[in-house]
Amino acid sequence: MTTRISLRPLLKQNKIIPLLVADTPQTALALHQSGAKAAAVGGFSISAVQGRPDDGTMRRDEYLSLVAPVLNAAPQTAFVIDGEAGFGNPAEFISLIAKHPNASMIFIEDQVPTDKRCGHMDRHALVSVEEMQNNIREAVSAQINGEPMIMARTDARSAEGSIEAAIDRAKAYVEAGADALFVEAPRSVEELKLICESFPDTPLLANVIEGGKTPELSASQLEELGFSLVVRPVSVSLVYSKIVQEMISDFYGSGSLESFYRAHGKPELEDFRTFIGLNKS
Repeated sequence: MTTRISLRPLLKQNKIIPLLVADTPQTALALHQSGAKAAAVGGFSISAVQGRPDDGTMRRDEYLSLVAPVLNAAPQTAFVIDGEAGFGNPAEFISLIAKHPNASMIFIEDQVPTDKRCGHMDRHALVSVEEMQNNIREAVSAQINGEPMIMARTDARSAEGSIEAAIDRAKAYVEAGADALFVEAPRSVEELKLICESFPDTPLLANVIEGGKTPELSASQLEELGFSLVVRPVSVSLVYSKIVQEMISDFYGSGSLESFYRAHGKPELEDFRTFIGLNKS
């Protein structure tokens, strides 16, 4: 029997858990080989790899088919997984994703699925508190021995214009059974502090985005405030996009990669073979 990978032991250590989003199996493998104990999978990056926006149009089965190879590439890594709004049936989605032993925490959001936006954009539309509570209860009902953990995400800071509104929703979500909270896009250190003060006994996730609405604090700074997890959801995608575009520009402009490799170092095929396991005896 396969042992489930739980985040609970890591959370009990009272040390913030850093998470990078694995957008492909190759990224997941790199995280695994680096020794990362935890990582994340996000709808934004999964969609971006397919060359499309994260706009809520991806179907559940397609999403699961793209997430599965990522999880399989790092079987000993605990993953926090974007569950969108539950794909119309949160309990069924949790049951399906939980077939992967390293699907350790799933978060469900309160955005209207047909009007989904990135959390650091504007003009979000939310479902009612009652509907989100029902979604959380459904998700919790699919847990087995408390696994995977269920995190509730609220975008009320952007949708309703105040951190107080977001905290009120988050409190209702804890009452519905959420194990952890993700209050999206607080605008200042003061708002980050208020979130932590409001939920001293609940694991909290901070979402830090390059050029986003939330201050780009370090993991240690967020830990000092009281956060349990910090995710950099688009860092891998941004770095990949930037470096690949630069390489393409150099090669198609000059017919050579010499200047690119001078700037970034030249990779070797032998190293890549080792990375993907081709050199194993």
